[in-house]
Amino acid sequence: MADLKTELLDFATRLGKDAMLQTIGKDATTERGTELFARNPGDFDGRAKKVLSVRSRYNDDATDKVISSYHVRTLAEGGTRNGPQRATLGFSISTFKEGFGKGTAKRGEIDGLYIVVGQDSPRDRVTQDACGALIDVRSFEGVGFIGGIEGVTRIFRADNSMRVQIGYQVGCIDTSVAGDPLAVGLQLTAMNGLATQAIRLSSDTASNGAWSQFISANNGQKELFVVTGQGEITLAHGTAANRMTLAVNTQGFLAFRNEAGAEVAVMNQNGALSLNGTLRINEAAVSNSLSLAAVSRSVVPVAGGRLYYEAGTGNLVYHNGSGWRVLSSTAG
Repeated sequence: MADLKTELLDFATRLGKDAMLQTIGKDATTERGTELFARNPGDFDGRAKKVLSVRSRYNDDATDKVISSYHVRTLAEGGTRNGPQRATLGFSISTFKEGFGKGTAKRGEIDGLYIVVGQDSPRDRVTQDACGALIDVRSFEGVGFIGGIEGVTRIFRADNSMRVQIGYQVGCIDTSVAGDPLAVGLQLTAMNGLATQAIRLSSDTASNGAWSQFISANNGQKELFVVTGQGEITLAHGTAANRMTLAVNTQGFLAFRNEAGAEVAVMNQNGALSLNGTLRINEAAVSNSLSLAAVSRSVVPVAGGRLYYEAGTGNLVYHNGSGWRVLSSTAG
């Protein structure tokens, strides 16, 4: 059987000039220093027992063909049962801390996969994209569930019983449901135990990090739902020109602002509501009516600043704490 170096050299040869194999590290009992994630050439930033170093040529192909430094192609026959535990995998990685599950593991973080991408260009304002990972998942309809990412994160107690387990699926389409396929951008599931927060968005203000908007939902023409970095919520209808904003102002009061930014209604911490406009009540609909206590103007109310219905006259009256004022009269 050919050794790894021979196989990789043969692989590079079959790729033609698309990739040139530079160096291959060999298995060793001790790691050697190398540039694994270096920002600047020559920086020492890691150790590895085996290194595959490839230099890819300039991609001048204009017919949408990629250049890959390393590729694994799997032609799967399938299986008798469905489920992620019985899947055929194109590539798999397992990383376990020595002593896992026994309480004897040493300190230190471990990770399954780390991807570093460094993009640059001649700075000529021509867009040059880069992504840590590109995912393309495809299926024919009527097959079942597919997703871009599916995972489970779980915590065990010392006695190996489950404490918390959450599931997450990104870019999901389920064609097994009745009717149209169920397409979901993000699915988060509390699978076991009390999971605290399905979504958490934060700004690290201590290091001058901040989101201008925590959430922005738009229909391609305008924003319909926005949560700003200050916690303000803006709502709009798909066909309406104006928007309304719900916010807590600098006084700590709940305020409704119109498109122009003016506060049209404010509620303080005691529940008192102030309107900077006209209060309109549909008299024909009981559910939208304003119920007022009937009083006699000969009796001074306990507190001023309130509206009353005057018994006998039907007038709408207001007491400012020192005297009465008739706001509307049934006469005429």
